[in-house]
Amino acid sequence: MRDRCFHGHVLHAGNRYVTRDGRVRCRACHATEQARYRRRLRAKRTAAATAVAAANKRARTTCTRGHDFTDINTYWTPDGKRRCRRCHADRVQYYRLFGPRYEQWERALFEKEMPCTF
Repeated sequence: MRDRCFHGHVLHAGNRYVTRDGRVRCRACHATEQARYRRRLRAKRTAAATAVAAANKRARTTCTRGHDFTDINTYWTPDGKRRCRRCHADRVQYYRLFGPRYEQWERALFEKEMPCTF
């Protein structure tokens, strides 16, 4: 009987098992194969979920603050994402007025559930 598996693991009593057809298998290698299988399965699920989320995002007709995604109001970034021109203009205006603390202003607007107009 062999004392090591193909990958070099020692085949002692705690690290080996016998399959139904009588072959001796290494538990360490089996665990690695199972982990690899689970990673591949998880990647497939993640890819499918990402595709569904992207389809849902493409189907949206308004931005987060409720402005319509029309041809005039929509900016397409070079990597293919949509941006609301009105929200961007409001952020730029606020930044020019109040400086780099506009993130605090945005948080305050979301808390008060206000649109992005002044």
